[in-house]
Amino acid sequence: DYNDDKDGECEESNETDEARTIEDIRIAKKNAHRFKTASDYLEAAKCYTDKGDLQKAKELYIDAIDICEKYLVGGFTEDTYRVKAECCRNFADIIKEEGRLENAMAFYQEALRIYKILKFYSPDYEQALSEVERRIKIFT
Repeated sequence: DYNDDKDGECEESNETDEARTIEDIRIAKKNAHRFKTASDYLEAAKCYTDKGDLQKAKELYIDAIDICEKYLVGGFTEDTYRVKAECCRNFADIIKEEGRLENAMAFYQEALRIYKILKFYSPDYEQALSEVERRIKIFT
């Protein structure tokens, strides 16, 4: 998977690390006006996904998307778009498995739209774009 290299530390976390993550999320929610928290939410959501708590992961992906959308009002920033696209893709993966195909497709389409913009600025996004295109082809 595109993000496996970033998720490694989640798998090895112990109870203390999990408690710290939960406390970090609580602090992040208090400071939701700062963009950094969207990235924090994304990383926490990936940890919850790895642990199998998909409901909590979905909540965090949506929180991150909401924060990104507030920042996108101010214009393009690569980090904001990257975080939003990854959240949309990962959220879509979860709801697709739940059978919510129409909603999943909408989130995949949003991720695709963003990755096309990002690819225009950097070829580093080619793999992410290809993965979303592959997921969308499953629907058609």
